[in-house]
Amino acid sequence: MNIYIVKDESNVLGFAGTCFIDRDVIELSGIIMLESATGEGFGTQVIENAVSSARWVRAQRMVVKTEAVNERAIGFYKKMGVYRSG
Repeated sequence: MNIYIVKDESNVLGFAGTCFIDRDVIELSGIIMLESATGEGFGTQVIENAVSSARWVRAQRMVVKTEAVNERAIGFYKKMGVYRSG
């Protein structure tokens, strides 16, 4: 498992985790951000780092699971290009 942390000068603002499902597929296990840090680009930064790392290890794809009713997360993952339904 890999953990990607975003912080300011003194505080952790959020993090994301990834893990291999198999040799070619990495799962974005989750992303957690402080509510006060949302909308500031930190989630984008964490996802970009996770995607970059997945490319570096030559993963063929990244998958993410979320609740179908979590429209906020789905919108974010779509914007970041890591969400596909079905």
